[in-house]
Amino acid sequence: MKTQSLPSTFKVGILAAAIASTAACAPNNNTTRTVSIHSSATTAAARAEDIALAGEQLMSAKSFVYADTAFHLALEHDPKNARAGFYSKLLAPVMKLRGIATRARPLMTKEERERQDQSLAQYPDSAIRMFLTDGREDIRSEKEIQELLDQVIEGFDSFREHLKATKTQTLTLNVPAVVYSEQIRKVSESCAVKRVTEGSYELTNCDFNFRLRIDVNRADKEVLQQIVSGYQIFLSVANAYRMDGILGEKKKLNEKLVSAKGSEIQAYLMSQPNWGVLRESKYLTSVLSMGRDAVTGVRWLQANQTENCPKGETVKGQRAGNLFEDGLCVDSTTKVTKAIHLAEKILSGEIFQTEKVAVRPAALFENPIRDLKSQLPIEADKCGRVLSAADPTLGGLFPNGDVEKAVDSQCEAGIEE
Repeated sequence: MKTQSLPSTFKVGILAAAIASTAACAPNNNTTRTVSIHSSATTAAARAEDIALAGEQLMSAKSFVYADTAFHLALEHDPKNARAGFYSKLLAPVMKLRGIATRARPLMTKEERERQDQSLAQYPDSAIRMFLTDGREDIRSEKEIQELLDQVIEGFDSFREHLKATKTQTLTLNVPAVVYSEQIRKVSESCAVKRVTEGSYELTNCDFNFRLRIDVNRADKEVLQQIVSGYQIFLSVANAYRMDGILGEKKKLNEKLVSAKGSEIQAYLMSQPNWGVLRESKYLTSVLSMGRDAVTGVRWLQANQTENCPKGETVKGQRAGNLFEDGLCVDSTTKVTKAIHLAEKILSGEIFQTEKVAVRPAALFENPIRDLKSQLPIEADKCGRVLSAADPTLGGLFPNGDVEKAVDSQCEAGIEE
C-alpha cells in the first residue's frame, strides 16, 4: 500500500495546533483572542457545536487539556456532536497520561528526576505543566505501569472504534494553513495560552490570518483507523503478559543481564513467579480482528482508486481539501493481491508448510500461551539453532512439534562465530 507517512496537517493540525476561525471566538486583534467554551445558543445541538468549535481553537501542544474539557462539555449538550466526538476520542490516549511526570517519579533515578525538573521548568504556570504534574507519586512497580498502559490502550481502542463506526460520516475540520515543519515550530514556540476565567482562555502572539478546512471522509478514516491500530497492536502485544521482575529490577538488569548468557537470562526469568503470566488474552486475540479490519480497508481503498488516487500514483495535492491530500494509492498488481490473500490466510489460522516445518502463525493469537515460563528453558547452540524446548510446538506455532527444525544453521558453511 503506497500511502504517504502521517502528514503534517494531521500531526500538528489535529494533534497539536488546530486553531479555527469560528463564531465562538471573539477576536481582539490578529495575534490575541479570547476563546470561551460557553454558548448561549437556543438549542442543545447548536450549543454543542459552538463549544466544540471553541475547543478546536484550543487544540495545541500547550492547551489540549483545555480543549479536552471543551469537547466533553459539548458532548454533554449533544452526545452526537461529530466534531467533539472525533476530537475527544483523538485525545483519549493522551489524556490517560495526566500526571505522568509526578506519578512515575518513584521509578526514576536522582539524575532522571533532575533532568525532568529542568524540562518542566521551561513551562512555568502552563497548562502542559499542570497536565504532566497533576498526580501523586503512585507508580512504583511493573504492575502499576502496566495498569497505566491498559488505560492508554483503552484510549486508542475507543478512537479506533469511533473511526470504524463513523466511516460514512464526513467531518470538516478547521486547521491552520501552516503545514511546514519550520512554520509549525515557530507557531508552537510563540503562541501562548492562558486561562482567564473558568471556561475562558486567552490566546496571545498567535497568527490567526490563515485557516484551512480539511475534510475527513471514509478514505481518510480508513487509513487513520489502521494507523491507530498500529499503535494499539504494539502496546497490546507488549502489555499482554506480566513483566514483574523486569522493570522493577532495572539496575540489576543493566548491570548483570545485559552481558549474561541466554541460559542465565532464562534462569532469572524463571525465578520470577509472576513474570510472563498472561494478563489479558483480548490483547492478543484482538490482533486478528484488527488485522481483518485492515485487509477490509485495503480492499476498499483498492476498489475505490478513481476517487482516492485519481492520478494512479501518489501526487502532491491530488486530494486537496482532504486529510491525506497526496492520495491514498493502493497497487492492484498481482504481487499486492497475493500479499493481501496471504494476510487473509494467516488471519484465518491456516497452516503453512515450508521446506522443513509446518507453521501456524495465528496460533499465538487465537489461544495465547497462559505462562511464557512454560516455554522455558529453550536450549540453542552457538549458531542459534534450537536443540531442545520445553514446548516443541512453541504454543502451537509449530503444530507438528518440530521447532528444532525451524532455524537454518550457517555453522556447516563455516560461518559460526
